[in-house]
Amino acid sequence: MVKRLLVLIVLGLLAIGSTAWAGENADATITFDLEKKADLAAGDQENGYIMDVGPNEVVVLSIYGHGLSNLKAYTIDLKFEPDKVAYTGGGFLRLSPLETDVFNGAGLTPSTVGPSVSDNLVGLGSSVLPAPTADEAPDGEGLLAWLEFTTSADFTTATIATFSLEKAVLIGVDGVEDEVEVKPTAYLNTTAVEPTSWGQIKALFK
Repeated sequence: MVKRLLVLIVLGLLAIGSTAWAGENADATITFDLEKKADLAAGDQENGYIMDVGPNEVVVLSIYGHGLSNLKAYTIDLKFEPDKVAYTGGGFLRLSPLETDVFNGAGLTPSTVGPSVSDNLVGLGSSVLPAPTADEAPDGEGLLAWLEFTTSADFTTATIATFSLEKAVLIGVDGVEDEVEVKPTAYLNTTAVEPTSWGQIKALFK
């Protein structure tokens, strides 16, 4: 009985500790929007894949945050397949005349790091200094970054390529670093999974 009580106490303390360390963005999520550069559109279309991609084609992977709360900084590591696609550019600020990143959209000027490439990872980060107040920091959803890739010369419509989130950390004005738990994946020339959104269904016909 005493042993069981001690176990319950320890579990309770662990639960309290995990709750205490959860930051403002503990429940935030990240999504991918994969499009051919020629078909770019503002906003998160939730395209998880593109079909009929051939050699030397340029695709853009836009990364969006959802459920953001008082965001002041973030870092992202994206995994790709360098033998099939090459990273050829990207940034944070402006994807098109219709869309800016989440910080500029809130009237803030971020300091950015990267994107930089190391083997099969693209790393990037963005933060606002000095730190914004809770009234200034962005909430809700918005563009975090966009990354441009070009398929190899021997890439065919039968070649499958994968992009996956290796790690993403979101930091609120509370200073707590929340790592995103659900890591999205996007594909070239395969659906990989059954379509679950209108954006994914539309991607089948591109």
